[in-house]
Amino acid sequence: MKETAMNTARFLRKCRKGVISTWYFSVFLFCFALLGTAMDNDIRTMKTLINLQKAQAYLDAESEVIHDIRCMLLQDNVQSGIRHTSSVVYFLDVSDEYLIAQISDPAETLTIELAEGRIFDYTSERPEPQG
Repeated sequence: MKETAMNTARFLRKCRKGVISTWYFSVFLFCFALLGTAMDNDIRTMKTLINLQKAQAYLDAESEVIHDIRCMLLQDNVQSGIRHTSSVVYFLDVSDEYLIAQISDPAETLTIELAEGRIFDYTSERPEPQG
């Protein structure tokens, strides 16, 4: 009986050291999991900001081209060819019912529908990203 108690005491001593090591190891793993989650959140936030920046560049180019075309329509001076605005260069193709504006940077094509000499609606086509 005394021998069993001594074996149990030795086992508990060993387990105690293991319990403390296991506790530190679990805290270590928890800290790294928390750090990994924070890094993943930062990466996703950065990707979102980059996508918003690209979307804003497209929107700025679209609005500038549409404003330029609207001014040409008001002056009744719409002609096919390369057009320059303050920050956008685009090629304009004219027909009776619609206009096609091919913007160079960022690459995009606007198809603008006309109704009674005014802009009725437009659709934009963006190239698929490579990779």
